[in-house]
Amino acid sequence: MVVTILAINLFTPNMEFTALGKQILDNLGTFLKKYPDRKVVVRGHTDSTGSEATNKTVPEKRAQKLREYFGLLIKT
Repeated sequence: MVVTILAINLFTPNMEFTALGKQILDNLGTFLKKYPDRKVVVRGHTDSTGSEATNKTVPEKRAQKLREYFGLLIKT
């Protein structure tokens, strides 16, 4: 199963979730709870603006924030 979130406004510039981002992720978390035995792989992406170093770290930070959020969400 592959789930792609086609939302460009999940994060604020300060790497926090937007209100809409949380709503999308909460809905996805509800869906994922129905499949507790499934493995979840999280990947982050960014655009091509900014330096190469930034474009490498931003997706990694975003993916980590998602892992943390879903870890908390699924445990509750």
